[in-house]
Amino acid sequence: MIHVLYLDDEEHNLTAFRAAFRRDFQVHVTTVPSEAVRMLQEHPIEVVISDQKMPDVSGVEFFEMIMADHPDPVRMLLTGHADIDAVIDAINKGRIYKYISKPWNEPELKRPAPCTVAGPKARHAPHRTARTWPRCVRPWRP
Repeated sequence: MIHVLYLDDEEHNLTAFRAAFRRDFQVHVTTVPSEAVRMLQEHPIEVVISDQKMPDVSGVEFFEMIMADHPDPVRMLLTGHADIDAVIDAINKGRIYKYISKPWNEPELKRPAPCTVAGPKARHAPHRTARTWPRCVRPWRP
């Protein structure tokens, strides 16, 4: 089962997410960025979803923060605010796979990213070239 971590400052969003997806994924939720980092260290997290607008750190800042130590999980930015600058930052700095607006669409979130299906080892397979990588794990070039 795919392990999914969801970081959001609104507890009711976490409760709704857990209720909606607990049968499909191993769900980990928290309102605290430092707790999310701890969960990344303790569990085999394959997908990280973060809200963009949070009081202490933005979703993009959180993704930047975890990138060095946890480059493998697929990153998805979730927000209720259509902020084009946040989308651009998320793509350029946080290297996200997907930008999702609130309220989320359950079928869309239930479709796993190509790289989660392949598994973390497949992301680093030496025989892969940039043309054969799933879009979310192609080698990144600034």
